[in-house]
Amino acid sequence: MLAASLACAGCASSSVEPVEPAADASAEASPDAGADTGEGGEAGHDADASLDAPDAGDEADAAHDADAPAEFAPRLVSSSADTYLEAEPSVAAGPAGRVVVAWVAGLNAGGASVAYAFSSDHGLHTTPPSLAPSPELGLQLGDPTVAFADDGTAYLALLAFDGAGIGVASRVYVASAAPGTDTFGDFVRADPPGAGSVDMPWLSRLASGRLVATWSAEGRLGLSTRTDADAGFAAQPFAADGSAIGWATTCAAGPSGRAYAAYVVATQSGLTVTSRVVFRRSDDGGASWSDATQVALPAGSPPAVLDPVTCVADGDDVWFAIAAGTDAWSIQGADMQRATTAWVTHSPDGGASFDRTVAAADASGGDRYLHPYLVGDAASLAVVFYAGHEPDDAHASLRLARSLDRGATFGASTALTSASLRLLTARSDYQWLGDYTSAVLDDGALLVAFTTNEASESHVALVRRALP
Repeated sequence: MLAASLACAGCASSSVEPVEPAADASAEASPDAGADTGEGGEAGHDADASLDAPDAGDEADAAHDADAPAEFAPRLVSSSADTYLEAEPSVAAGPAGRVVVAWVAGLNAGGASVAYAFSSDHGLHTTPPSLAPSPELGLQLGDPTVAFADDGTAYLALLAFDGAGIGVASRVYVASAAPGTDTFGDFVRADPPGAGSVDMPWLSRLASGRLVATWSAEGRLGLSTRTDADAGFAAQPFAADGSAIGWATTCAAGPSGRAYAAYVVATQSGLTVTSRVVFRRSDDGGASWSDATQVALPAGSPPAVLDPVTCVADGDDVWFAIAAGTDAWSIQGADMQRATTAWVTHSPDGGASFDRTVAAADASGGDRYLHPYLVGDAASLAVVFYAGHEPDDAHASLRLARSLDRGATFGASTALTSASLRLLTARSDYQWLGDYTSAVLDDGALLVAFTTNEASESHVALVRRALP
C-alpha cells in the first residue's frame, strides 16, 4: 500500500544515484551507533562495491564471503539526491554471504519505483542502488519483497500500478537475478488475468523450493505458486474472507513440507470495521492450501490492526506475531494504525489449537508500536518493531525483543539504533516509515532492514546484531 502522494509524473530515471562512501569506518564499531542520515548523508557501501568477481589477488574482497561479521552498526543502504522518500524495505539472505534489499523509492522526477541493492558480505557493504525496470510501460512500482533460492538466485516481487491509484490497473510481478549477478529482470506476472484490484504482494520461498506469491484481492487472499520446473505461476482459488485483507506472509516448518500463510481480514458494515487474524496451512510444500482458520486473541485484547502477520514454524510448532491496537480502521486509509500490543501466539499442533499468547513488546521504548516482525526458531525467537509514545513521536526507536524459552516469555527489549526515529503514521509524509519492516537470520545473526527518518526524509538502512 503506497501513499497517495506518490502519483506518477513520469518515471524517467533508470537508476538511483549512489551517495559517497563512508569516510570513517570506525562508525561500524558500536552496534548501538546511529545511522547517519543528514543532508548528503553517507551510505554504508563502498564506492566500488559490486558482485563482480574480485580482481586477482584482491584478498579482502574475496574474504567477504568467508567471514560473516558478528554484527555491525546501522548503516545506510541509500540516501539518494534523486529521491524524496526511501522506505518500506525488504531483506533476504542467501548462500555465501549474499544479501538483497529492496525498497520503495519516491522519485524527484515524479512517480514511485522500487530500488534495490545487493551485498556479497552479509550486508556489510552493498552495491550502488538500482531501480527495477517497470514490467509494463507507464506503470509505477511499489510494495517490494525479496527472497532467495538455495542456489543463490534472488527473487523480487512488486506491485505495478496505474498512476490513477492502486487497484485501478494493478498487477503483481516477480523478477529474478541469477546467482552472482546484481540485476533483476525477466518479470513474470504472478496474479492471474481478471484477479481484480490487487495490492500488498508478499513473496516467500518454501523449503520445498516452491515460490509463493500472495496479495490482497478485494477481500480475498490471492496466492500463486511456482516451482523451478514451471514456466509461470499457478493461482489457488480462494473465496472472499471479508471486505479487505492485509499482507499474507508465509513461513515453512523446515523440510516437512508444511507451511502457513497468515493475514488480517477486515470486514466493513456501514461505518463499522471489524478485524480478525486467520491462517491457511499447506502440508504438501505449498501445492495446496487449507480453508482459513481463525487465530483467537486473548480476552480483552484490542482488535488486530492492518499489519503483516509474520510467523515462525518448527515441526508441529508455529508462532504468529500479531499487532493489535485501538487506532481507527480505514481500509486503504491515509494513515497507518499503531498497535498497543504486539502478541506472539503459539500452537503446538500445527494450528489445531493455541496454548499461549504473550506480549512481545514492552514499554521500554514507548507504548505504541509499528510493524512487529517475528524471526527465529524454537530455541530463539526474535521480534523487531518500532516503538514510541504519543502520535508522531520524534523520539521513537527500532527495538528487538527475544525469547529463549519457546515463546513462553520475552525479555526486555533493546534498541537496535541509538538514533531517534519519528513514529509517523501518515503515508503522505516524506518521513513515512513504510507499511512494513523486514528481518532475516543470516549465519546465526539477525539482519534487519528498516527505515530511518530522523532527518527531513526517510532512507533505508541495515543493522546486524549477534544472537548469542
